[in-house]
Amino acid sequence: MAPVSEFRSSEMDWFITIARTLHEIFSANVLEETISVH
Repeated sequence: MAPVSEFRSSEMDWFITIARTLHEIFSANVLEETISVH
């Protein structure tokens, strides 16, 4: 059971890392668009 839980844990960490990266990129793009509009 330990290896399975470790795999799920690392998988969740990977998902969180990707989600944060996408969120940062999206936020940066929105920020640039808002600045360029004004």
